[in-house]
Amino acid sequence: MKNTTCIYQDQEYLAMGELLFAQIYRIPEKFEVFPDWGRGTDAYRAIGAALKVEGDSLIVCDLWLYATDDRYLPIHGVQAKLTAPRSYALYSALNMKVEGDGHLFLVRNQVWFLGDISGYSGPFDYEEVLELTIENGAITKITNRSAEATEHRLKMGPSPQGTEMAALREVVATPKAYWRKLMDWINASHGPDMEKDLHLIKMLCRRKPSFPITSQAPKILALKDRAEAAGFSAQKSRTRRSAVENGSEESSAMSDTERYINMQNDSQVHWQNFDFSTPEAIEKQGFSGKIKIADWGKIDEPHPSNAKGIYLIVWNKRSLVHFEEIGTGGFFKKKDPNVKTDILEKNWIPEACVLYIGKAGGSKFKTGLQDRLGTYMRFGKGKPVSHWGGRYIWQLREHGELLIYWKELPSEEPRDVEKLLLQEFKEQYHRLPFANEKT
Repeated sequence: MKNTTCIYQDQEYLAMGELLFAQIYRIPEKFEVFPDWGRGTDAYRAIGAALKVEGDSLIVCDLWLYATDDRYLPIHGVQAKLTAPRSYALYSALNMKVEGDGHLFLVRNQVWFLGDISGYSGPFDYEEVLELTIENGAITKITNRSAEATEHRLKMGPSPQGTEMAALREVVATPKAYWRKLMDWINASHGPDMEKDLHLIKMLCRRKPSFPITSQAPKILALKDRAEAAGFSAQKSRTRRSAVENGSEESSAMSDTERYINMQNDSQVHWQNFDFSTPEAIEKQGFSGKIKIADWGKIDEPHPSNAKGIYLIVWNKRSLVHFEEIGTGGFFKKKDPNVKTDILEKNWIPEACVLYIGKAGGSKFKTGLQDRLGTYMRFGKGKPVSHWGGRYIWQLREHGELLIYWKELPSEEPRDVEKLLLQEFKEQYHRLPFANEKT
């Protein structure tokens, strides 16, 4: 849910500025309805609005909010509509003109990504910036400040994600032949400092190349720079054929660390060639389980250990699915887990059987497979527990027939494998799995 939006000249903008707090967010208080600011980490958790510019007026079309003590009295003659149990209330078609004086920014297309890290952003963090000046309830001036915002960002310097995107563009623009020669050179040189990121180069050398995610691109360029500083030249380098011919000798001379690195690299290449098409393919790729969601918790059914690993929610493709307006997912932190069915229909990918990819355990996530899947199943039964990811599953009428698969990862980081699988899925189907989509 966006906090506050505004329609201006048939375009939707995000609205921000002191006028929101000074005028718009205070409208409910005039009708003895008080937003409960304590229900979230920030104001947007308590109240939001839909606005439009009409002539020289700024109109409040809708308001949605959490009210203190759930006291939802009429606002401007409009009764509150609760969208779902324990969710926010909607006051629609208010059509109230904003009175008083103030300024409001209308912004689109965020380009400054530092704001994304903390969840906060300012108007100059956007590509298009319009400033509305309101006096005595009338819009007296609309100033386009987009050029000023661009100048401000240039003075601030590139954002971290902007730098990553620039690195990604450079990686993509480099010919595949370069990366193949670099991979051969690194394999022949046996430099541990080089080999630790070799799986990223292998990804670029596949018959069907897999583009790196933005955070991987700087690592690839750093590896390229280290190799060139150590003497690599794409024009002078030989392939590793001679090294391969003596592979048995080199293998015997390898240290345990080098073997482990090679094993890791081969494993990551395996994930990048994953087949998401059928349950049979999932099983051939080492996944256990094949337990129906409806059978989770039954004593005679298989269950994972509490080791770290990766898990999949799989559709058998033999049964039709129906999308429900209200699913069975829990209201964690009082947030409504349900989305409109047109979003579900848009995200559905009939060619793939994998509907959701999840992780459990690892360096940053201590909960293992059994506990994590248990939490997911409780969320699907309406419990207010922490497993917001994958919530679209619970709006499928036939979710009980979906299959759970899992794979323990004793020597790999689940978070890394999850990223590789999501990246590979997106390469094959041009978007994320059905329930991994974010809204």
